[in-house]
Amino acid sequence: MRWTLLISCFLLISCNTEVRNTNEEIRSNEKPLREQVVSVPKKADQEIYDNIDFQYRLYPVEVESYNFGIEVFLINTNEDTAYFLCKSCLGESDLLTSDNSQISFNNFTTCPVNTPVILKIAPDSLYRFYTHMIKKDTSRRITLGVDLFLVDKTFKLEMGTSINILDRPKEEKTIIWAKEKSLP
Repeated sequence: MRWTLLISCFLLISCNTEVRNTNEEIRSNEKPLREQVVSVPKKADQEIYDNIDFQYRLYPVEVESYNFGIEVFLINTNEDTAYFLCKSCLGESDLLTSDNSQISFNNFTTCPVNTPVILKIAPDSLYRFYTHMIKKDTSRRITLGVDLFLVDKTFKLEMGTSINILDRPKEEKTIIWAKEKSLP
């Protein structure tokens, strides 16, 4: 019984010492928040934006309730690959915008974490994705755009990077508009 008690005390003290040393090492390696550098993406040149075309097709899901499927095409006519940021949860659907506040986009995804990811469009090719749109008014015309957050090819995402992709001020947005269409 004494040996068991003695060994238990020894293990408890040695484990506690190791935990304390590890915590002290972590604290000594931490930088104060004001000294931490946040990775700011280097925006791509305007020429790259000018050579990306945005097109889409609408597919009626429920015409009476104005529900539509959307097939989106981002076409890169640049000589270089175009890199852009979006969020991991709703993905490209979050990049879509409209001239009408009565339109919402949804790809029916739920997830606990929404982190930035880098996607790319090869030269002279297209990037395609699908999403869903609900139109809350009865107008038969629609104009859609994509708020493309292009970054330089040297930009690297680091663990814990927080970048405001979606809620940027209007003057920082770079929306590529498609031609106005009539609803099917």
